[in-house]
Amino acid sequence: MIPTSHHQQQQQHHLQQHQNQNQSEQQQQQSSSSDELNFTAFIDLCRFCAIKSGPRLNIFDKEAEQRQLLFKIRNILPIVINKEDFLPKKICDRCLAKIEQFFEWRTNCVQTDAILRNYADSMRVVTATINFQVSRGRYGKH
Repeated sequence: MIPTSHHQQQQQHHLQQHQNQNQSEQQQQQSSSSDELNFTAFIDLCRFCAIKSGPRLNIFDKEAEQRQLLFKIRNILPIVINKEDFLPKKICDRCLAKIEQFFEWRTNCVQTDAILRNYADSMRVVTATINFQVSRGRYGKH
């Protein structure tokens, strides 16, 4: 074993501390750039399927507003979406098409229900009128 002086031991100790500090700083930089990369990847996901593929539309941009996208989403899905949340703000073409189709189908179902209810109500009135007239003897006697 080679004898070392107190001064050499101090230098080695400082060198070791410096190396440890550099490693720690590198790990922090890697961690923060990794976190930044992960956050960037996170916000690029589709808000509805969590897949990062294909073109995506920002839920809050002008095109989405013109398409009434938020209105449609709020009418068909039980989720809350706002600008201030820290969740992805994009929707992929596939999910956009599904929302458009589902909203159209939902609207059609609501309209059909209203038409059928109106028809049923009018049939009830007609049936009640005929029953009333029959009971008064207007129909069925020749």
